[in-house]
Amino acid sequence: MTEKTAVTRSTFDQVILPVYAPAQFVPVKGKGSRVWDQQGKEYIDFSGGIAVTALGTAIRHWLRL
Repeated sequence: MTEKTAVTRSTFDQVILPVYAPAQFVPVKGKGSRVWDQQGKEYIDFSGGIAVTALGTAIRHWLRL
């Protein structure tokens, strides 16, 4: 992440609904059931909403719709 594209905790908290306790990292990328933080560390997304749980994150078919 460059400084220009970096996401801060403050910015993240402004746009994400507070329905779960926040993770200790800010996810910046997602694919399938995986998410990545700004340092490139990979996590399994256990807190995704109903659509993410059923469909995954960034599935190409749904991105084209």
